[in-house]
Amino acid sequence: MHRMEVPARELGPLYGLAGWAGPEPFCIVRRAPPSAVGRRLVDRRPSMEQRMTTPTDDNPELITVIAYMRARPGDEQALRDALMALIEPTSKERGLVNYDLHEDIMDPAFFALYENWATIEAHNEHMATPHLKHFGTLLHDLLDDNGLNVHQMRRIA
Repeated sequence: MHRMEVPARELGPLYGLAGWAGPEPFCIVRRAPPSAVGRRLVDRRPSMEQRMTTPTDDNPELITVIAYMRARPGDEQALRDALMALIEPTSKERGLVNYDLHEDIMDPAFFALYENWATIEAHNEHMATPHLKHFGTLLHDLLDDNGLNVHQMRRIA
């Protein structure tokens, strides 16, 4: 594949984003090599039937929780261990659908939890459990100045 630099101001109209300037000065766009021009390209993206599903596909009324945080420098492993300790007891809680811990590929100090709960009440009960209360006592020493960010969300599309 060849790469071609295209000014961001030209990408907005191309993608139907009138007035969007995008990051400047350039966005990198992949283009087919000249030898591929005129050949039929095959779309290898999975069809809607083949794509991976999420819990809210079957039940859009679930409460999705996104929690994210960054460890203080030098406390990455301690935060990772504290987060890993939440997995087993949380997996037994009433109303839990999934509780997935993620670590940023480029920034191993950044962690996110992607959770789905049957109801807001089930998530609120989770927040009051002994293991979450204990986790809360560790946060001041383990997290950077941005702290813990928790968002209760509902799927809209």
